Amino acid sequence: MPIRWYGPSLILLVTVVTVMLMGPGIARSIAWNHSEANIQQVRQELLESPSLITLSESFSKVSTVVEPSVVHVQTFAPSARSGGGFFSRFDPLDPLGNGSGWVYAHTDRDTGETKNYILTNHHVVASATRISVRFADGSEHTARLVNSDELTDVAVLEVPDEFLHPAAISPEPVKKGQIVFAFGSPFRFDFSVSQGIVSASGRQLDIGNSGKYEDFIQTDAAINPGNSGGPLTDIYGRVVGMNTAIASSRTNANDPGGFMGLGFAIPVQMAVDVATRIIEEGDVRRGYLGVLIRDLEPALAESFGYTGKGVLIEHPIGDGPADEAGLLPGDIITHIQDMAVGDVDDLRYTVAGFAPGASIKVTTVRGGQEINVTVTLDDLENQAVVTDLPRRLRHSPAITVQDDRLRELGIGRIADFTLDDARDNNLEPFAGVIVVDARMGSIAARQRVFPQSVITHVGDAPVTTTSELLEAMELYPESLPLRFTVLSWDANLGEMISRFALLEVEPD
Repeated sequence: MPIRWYGPSLILLVTVVTVMLMGPGIARSIAWNHSEANIQQVRQELLESPSLITLSESFSKVSTVVEPSVVHVQTFAPSARSGGGFFSRFDPLDPLGNGSGWVYAHTDRDTGETKNYILTNHHVVASATRISVRFADGSEHTARLVNSDELTDVAVLEVPDEFLHPAAISPEPVKKGQIVFAFGSPFRFDFSVSQGIVSASGRQLDIGNSGKYEDFIQTDAAINPGNSGGPLTDIYGRVVGMNTAIASSRTNANDPGGFMGLGFAIPVQMAVDVATRIIEEGDVRRGYLGVLIRDLEPALAESFGYTGKGVLIEHPIGDGPADEAGLLPGDIITHIQDMAVGDVDDLRYTVAGFAPGASIKVTTVRGGQEINVTVTLDDLENQAVVTDLPRRLRHSPAITVQDDRLRELGIGRIADFTLDDARDNNLEPFAGVIVVDARMGSIAARQRVFPQSVITHVGDAPVTTTSELLEAMELYPESLPLRFTVLSWDANLGEMISRFALLEVEPD
């Protein structure tokens, strides 16, 4: 039988079969070797990278210079087991809460002397009977509360130790994207530091009540329960803010919550300004202008024929500083003491910076003309709240609205409100058109034109009867949203207050 030679064909077949059987392992081996070589190369490059070494060392140096200025704050309150009475003073105190703080060097504006204090949040020390602060070196002191300000959430503490390391203060406001470091004791992990960036500034959170002064720095540096009161610093270790609040994952009252990438801090200049007033004056007393105001959105500004920035006065509170100085509804405040005010918060912060009794120049635009008025501020804390019930006003007989435009706005019935009606209701004399029925959820209702509201003007035209109201609406430019001046009873103030309602029928 002759021998058959397969030659190259057989060799090729064997090779193919071998690769098919062993190929996956060889391929993985080759890929692993390539990946491992790349890892080792990059790892060596990282170890030798001067920029990363410098960055890491810089971050460590920030911690080195800031940490001696940071304190852990622990508060105590009378034990729930205390029986009260004379001997309760000897009862033990239970831990109340934990927070953070930082050493602030205050230079007296009159004497030029410098003294160290500790700044923290009002909510950290509120309700505490005893306050203890501990420094990073382990030293611990009982602190005295100098005073605190709930409206800005700033508190000032004093300790007997003179050998403190005050933190440096940044002279510049923060910028979006700026690297920052949050120091404090989150979840009792004392003297921790986290790093992030400034996400935004000028944030309003409406914490607690609307009377607070909020202008928060938003950061993604981890801020957790226990960080409150600690410093937020820049890359030079200078304080730019004081940690205050977080957007928490808290689900119930017993859940401490946790960081969700949203932390907030009080700008350091606000904290220092408040601390200065507490230290030098004993407390924070704020000037009171006595106006109900609103932001001047473009459509509302256009209805007044105004194109600039400012704050609209809706109502000067009766016998208040603005009322006595002659400011009127519809005046647009543009400056306080030549300082521009762009929105309601600007105005509130600016006025609050003046002490009660100060006379300030208020620049307004009225009817297209700039007017300067001198106002002597009252004391914000002296403004009593009137406890009164909502009133149902007696008025002339109502008529059912036939006007299509009013009906589209959701106003069903109206009536004349005469001078005699005002007198019968024991009100200051005025006349207008009272809204008797307004549909829930309507355009009018969304602009707070409710039943018992009295319309006194359409645009700048006064209206005292239903016929004058309808006539003024006919003459009002159809290209502009309808602007009503509306009076309504305010139970807190105990008077009729004016507002501006901008009403626009939504297109189909």
